[in-house]
Amino acid sequence: MKKKILIYSSSYLPTTGGVQYFLYWLLKAFDKKRSDLEIFFVTHNSSKFSKFKFIKTEIIEEKNFFKNYISMYKFIQKNKINTIVTFNLIRDTILFVWLKFFFNFKLICNSQGDDLAFDKRFNYGARLILSKNLIFHFVKYFTDLIIVSSKAMFDFAKKSGVNNKKLLLIRNGIEISSYKKISYISKIKQKYKIKNNELVFLCISGHRKIKNVEGIIKSLSKFKEKYKLILCSHGEETNNLKKLSKKLNIYNNIIFMKFVKGVKKKEIFKISDVYINLAYFEPFGLTYLEALNYRLAIIGSCYGGAKDIFKNNYDAIIVNPYNKKQILSSIKKIFQKRVRSKLLKNSKRKLEFFDIQIVSKLFAKAF
Repeated sequence: MKKKILIYSSSYLPTTGGVQYFLYWLLKAFDKKRSDLEIFFVTHNSSKFSKFKFIKTEIIEEKNFFKNYISMYKFIQKNKINTIVTFNLIRDTILFVWLKFFFNFKLICNSQGDDLAFDKRFNYGARLILSKNLIFHFVKYFTDLIIVSSKAMFDFAKKSGVNNKKLLLIRNGIEISSYKKISYISKIKQKYKIKNNELVFLCISGHRKIKNVEGIIKSLSKFKEKYKLILCSHGEETNNLKKLSKKLNIYNNIIFMKFVKGVKKKEIFKISDVYINLAYFEPFGLTYLEALNYRLAIIGSCYGGAKDIFKNNYDAIIVNPYNKKQILSSIKKIFQKRVRSKLLKNSKRKLEFFDIQIVSKLFAKAF
């Protein structure tokens, strides 16, 4: 008999973010004729991303908790759901905790970041709000399994009092596309006013204190070499970052963009040489995998998912974002073509371990 799985997300594409893309790739991997699972997907956003061939999608327009509760009660009862999977430990999982009093289903949450982790210094994490922290501590007892994406998240969950037996580490994956060099890179660079002799750094981290984009700008300002830094994001720190780059006289070296997707995102990756992330905490970092997919050399932060993916100084350079000397030394290295070539050579087969097809099988086993 097929297991009936309900995957629920109140935040899904076209809302842009790592969690949303991961869930979309995961659903696509599940979207096939199966003898073991029957999958239902419930979300609030109706778009091209919610249309599947074999997954049954239900759109619920209500944002009201009580109405959602009634809708999900009827849905579970009608479809005889065995397992429910959510992607936010606080906002989404609480809805189904109450429903466990009426139905016998397995409740799984895949935590991807600030629903579990927090840091007061950088005003990071939903649990800094007392009411949400109380919800977390309530939910953790009634959730049957919490899936986390990195060793750092696993440790954070343990410190937060989550029972070891309820924790499962499944690292994120991406939909891998074959890398093809394109003949019109010069034209794309021309469009963004990038010279062919400039080394292109890329960062797609949100403009928040925890992401330390400020540290990237300050570090690169120390170098006289020819480079461009592309920042594909925006947020509460964007204006401060622009002011800082002007103050350091490198504003013309930086291309500020908002979130990019589709063809534009592919173009940006293909004209870039180095992906740089100096976050004070990165739950996993899907963009590391995307950077690998587009053959970029990588400088990553030692706090979070980079250590789950890379071996330092072998297939990437991992740095402590608090260590300014180490950062400058790493950037100095990455300006050397032979260093970048070595990293790219050693990381060539790394993505095979993070193929969403493999990751989806681990999730199916957890269901």
